[in-house]
Amino acid sequence: MTSRAFRRRAPRPFASACVAASRPSFGNATLVEYPSRDALMNRLAEKLARRIADLIETQGVARIALPGIAALEPMFLQLGQATLDWQKVVVTLTDENWVTMQALRSRERRLADTLLKGAACAAEFSPLYRRAMSQKVGILEAEPTLRRTALPLDIALLDFNADMGVGSLAPNAKGLENALSKDAPPVVSIRQPRTGEPRVALSVPVLTDAERHILVLGPDKRAALDSALRLRNPLGAPVYAVLSGAIVHGLCQSKPA
Repeated sequence: MTSRAFRRRAPRPFASACVAASRPSFGNATLVEYPSRDALMNRLAEKLARRIADLIETQGVARIALPGIAALEPMFLQLGQATLDWQKVVVTLTDENWVTMQALRSRERRLADTLLKGAACAAEFSPLYRRAMSQKVGILEAEPTLRRTALPLDIALLDFNADMGVGSLAPNAKGLENALSKDAPPVVSIRQPRTGEPRVALSVPVLTDAERHILVLGPDKRAALDSALRLRNPLGAPVYAVLSGAIVHGLCQSKPA
């Protein structure tokens, strides 16, 4: 896989100056603030649609990874209606619960019911979950298709958590060290620290090879992001491994002037 990783420099803590759609630079990351959650969803969908169109025009295909979380359903619905050459788009997930698509917690199911229900139904979907004798076997079966269709990624959209993790890459999760390794396979097994719940996730080398957009929704997560920047340790704050060079999308911390 040809590396397109951004050069890493230590980001500085984010200042809060709410100017909707502004893009101030903080270290080697960029913050974009929005006046409301609805504005964030609408403008993010528009931005992703433009980037997908640009990628199709310049290289003939766009490969994107999405988190498949409930909070993003409005954005998925809007993006799925965009007028794009969806046959030239490959969609995968950044992470997935190890459940069948019939399960309510399946993130593949959520994308099928939102993004891939509109015009985007013509896109190719590359799943992370495969029904198999074990999770290990399922990952081995999913990896060749993922490499052939979705890698290298062009765009990765990541959800930031208040525990300073991104998606299923949580502090103290079993498998996190493997996911962070520069030699990690594209798909890794992750078990959540408190519940032991099995999940799968794209590894950090795959994510850092892409243009990254990180969602930080709410003041608790904004405070957690500043803590992650001070900690500067991917084991304690996995977001730090993918932050440099990323675009951070958040809500205004004060009313626009």
